[in-house]
Amino acid sequence: MIRLLRSALLVICIAAASTCALHAMGTPGPHAWSQYEIARAVLSEEVGLDPAARLTVAQSNDEALEALGRSTDSLRVGILACKAKKYGEAIDLLRCRIDNPYLEWLRLYYYAAALCAEKRYRESESALDTLFAMNGEPAFGPDWSMSDEARDLSAEVIAGNDSLLRAKGIPTAVQSLSKRSLILLSEALLDRGKDSTVVAIWEHVARGRWRDSVARPAGPLFPKFLAKLERLYPRFSAAFLRRLAYEAMDLDLDKASGKIIRSMLEKNAADYDALLLRGMLFESTNRVRKAMAQYENLSSSAAPLRIRKAALMRSASLEYKLKNYERAVEKYCSYAKRYPSDEKAMFCLELAARIDISLGKYDTALLILKPLRPHYNEARWLFLGDPERSVCEAALRFSMGDGAGAHELLEQAVPELRSSDDRAPYFYWLSR
Repeated sequence: MIRLLRSALLVICIAAASTCALHAMGTPGPHAWSQYEIARAVLSEEVGLDPAARLTVAQSNDEALEALGRSTDSLRVGILACKAKKYGEAIDLLRCRIDNPYLEWLRLYYYAAALCAEKRYRESESALDTLFAMNGEPAFGPDWSMSDEARDLSAEVIAGNDSLLRAKGIPTAVQSLSKRSLILLSEALLDRGKDSTVVAIWEHVARGRWRDSVARPAGPLFPKFLAKLERLYPRFSAAFLRRLAYEAMDLDLDKASGKIIRSMLEKNAADYDALLLRGMLFESTNRVRKAMAQYENLSSSAAPLRIRKAALMRSASLEYKLKNYERAVEKYCSYAKRYPSDEKAMFCLELAARIDISLGKYDTALLILKPLRPHYNEARWLFLGDPERSVCEAALRFSMGDGAGAHELLEQAVPELRSSDDRAPYFYWLSR
């Protein structure tokens, strides 16, 4: 059934592309190259393709180009010429604009690629600028997009011609690049000794565009990039190195993270961000005593408020992870007491109360929950959708004098519990 649906989708896509090509280009028949791309994108298999298309799927581009013979389809022949590395021929065939926006997007991409291969960087850049200015891009399937390839090509064009970067300025030159493309561009520049340019690019990125992960979209490129970038760490700002360290830690690159943190501390031994990162690195590498000492020192230091908060929260979480439950309760409560207006304060109290309830310390849990009473309507989101948390809400309701509401909540939750041990706290509160 799924295969039938996918085949139907393919037929619809091919029909749509063929119709568009007929109207836009006036060619006498369906646009076979578009059929190939759609087949590859939607089904990742050869379906209803002519011999040239099948050869293209097999990446036998020279043979595919020969199989086309005297085809009048300049787009298809031009693209295959580019794939076969016959760039001069491709440039001649792909010069003319196409009205169909999807086919025009593809023409511009391969035209730019051929120009770049011939080191005609300014013309390639112009074609890419036109491409990026278009509203859409070919979207033949949810897992296939040429946008990334186009951005990678743009990085190659910029790396190939320093004057483009100087003429446009870094903010304009890199604005259309993905994080992966930025890494490719940086590696090419580093290989050519353009260290200052790489530093300037990433400082710009860190100031304005680093809103999401750099490392994950780059995949295996990121560790290699860090190895090349390492010698430049002393030239980067602490803010950039901090972001870079978080990225490396997110990918469990402990050795690389350690080098970044060490570079930060060599610049400034009192860099509180670096000290917090060092504690996190200790924790991720199971050096828990060192991590705890680092967090505790920071939480009571003269560090900025955000650092003290983060250190105390991490310290409490680490205590819980180590099964030091009473110490965890103490630290979660300390966070709420020190920073009562913080958005995490109620969350900390709820966690502390849950821990005490699980330990059978019901009266202590009620005392911990007392500050939540005036904020019950705001705090209630903490308890929704979790049978264990419903005990915490019931305790809070009891403390507010709403015994009937507490009983009703617990009676609904008990059937969802699997073992008698899980039910024990519920029955305690039900008996009140």
